[in-house]
Amino acid sequence: MASKEEMLLGRLAVLHGEMTQDQLDECLSVQARTRPPVPLEDLIMERSYLTAQKMESLKELSRKDLTVKRPKQSNPNAERFGRMAIAKGWITPDQLAECLNVQRRMQEHNLYPNIGDIMVEKGLLTQEQVKELLSDQGKTLLKCPACGAKYNVSAYDPERHHLQCKVCAAPLEPARKVVVTSVDGQIDAERKGKKARQPGTTTTIGRIIREGDVVAGYRIEKQIGQGGMSRIYLAKQVALERAVAIKVLPPYLAEEAKLINRFLKEARALAKLEHPNVVQIMDLGRARNQYYMVMQFIDGETVNEIMAKRGPFEPGWAAKVMKDIASALGYAHRRDILHRDIKPGNIMVTKEGFVKLLDFGLTKNLQSTTNLTTEGMVIGTVHYMSPEQAAGERLDNRSDLYSLGTTWYEMVSGRPPFEGDNPWSILLKHRNEPAENVRSHNSKVPRKMAKIIMRLLEKDRNRRPATAEELISEIDRAGY
Repeated sequence: MASKEEMLLGRLAVLHGEMTQDQLDECLSVQARTRPPVPLEDLIMERSYLTAQKMESLKELSRKDLTVKRPKQSNPNAERFGRMAIAKGWITPDQLAECLNVQRRMQEHNLYPNIGDIMVEKGLLTQEQVKELLSDQGKTLLKCPACGAKYNVSAYDPERHHLQCKVCAAPLEPARKVVVTSVDGQIDAERKGKKARQPGTTTTIGRIIREGDVVAGYRIEKQIGQGGMSRIYLAKQVALERAVAIKVLPPYLAEEAKLINRFLKEARALAKLEHPNVVQIMDLGRARNQYYMVMQFIDGETVNEIMAKRGPFEPGWAAKVMKDIASALGYAHRRDILHRDIKPGNIMVTKEGFVKLLDFGLTKNLQSTTNLTTEGMVIGTVHYMSPEQAAGERLDNRSDLYSLGTTWYEMVSGRPPFEGDNPWSILLKHRNEPAENVRSHNSKVPRKMAKIIMRLLEKDRNRRPATAEELISEIDRAGY
């Protein structure tokens, strides 16, 4: 059986894209059948999945990676829990640091989530993995049957300890299923005399929205997508029996004012846009302390998914998709709305061939002087950012057109115009390096099309098409 260190090394190799999960599973299976066990490193090297140089690099990374960047006032219990998850190869140190920061921000709003709850909600751990980690720490998971609050209890003995919920005073019982809660979940059964948190400083979050629930007349059927801070579900509007998509923010973000502002901003931006190539918003609300947005359900695949299955787009098809998205952008720009996150994952093609632009979550009003980002923060997706966006400068409609150009480039070449070892190296290339001509990656791209794509990728925004309408005219003149 692989040691914890070997599991961490293998998991890092998969996370960093050096080998696939199937390849790792194969090596682990061989190791389990071998007597005496062969080191996992040797099995990986024998199959040429990693070079010696890559192996040494990952081994060095596995040693360094256990140092977590602590947020201010980090919870030592939460950090210890996270380190155990890292040692098992289930999460990375950066993911732990992110979860610790979420926990700290929530505590500033008098919300006290367990770190395990946050990791489950973000999809990093399963409920069973949380229970296993708690068991390894000598803790038992107790749940309040009345209000659903959950507690991690140290040294718990059901024969000796009869604990009550801090919120509603109901007797606690062993949890059979983890329920997300914001109650301070650390109790030491042997230290009942410990000073309790003052009443009114905690807020319970109700049961999260999940499959099978009916929320405001919509029956949740299954999860179909997940973004950085939201989940998207397929649902059915019960009264009209029609399929819809519902984007839901998790309950632990309910008090994050900037994120809620951004979510509401997306909804209001979408509500202003009635265009055949823009997904339509149908409703907005809040249930169980979770904000949700009901949108038109699009039955299709994103450009990313299409390329993963079939490879690069045929140039003529790519041009047709780009014209439709340019039409949607032109419509939005005329209403002073920027998208700011044009990329293959935000463009969907339906089974009937219709093209839809998704996710206005990073929208910005061109006339607004308000900036929702923190100082020095860059918003967008690095492979598709304009030079001015990478520099944190003021954006305009030509910034969206640059991102459209990077998307078009990838659609016909199979790769983005700039790649690098880390996000910052890619941002610097957007700022300073000219992109290789798209034809150098796919000679089947017509010269006229390549010329349009490369014009969209000009560093100087004044050399790009001035408007989406101008871009559409160029595509028409080129015969696409």
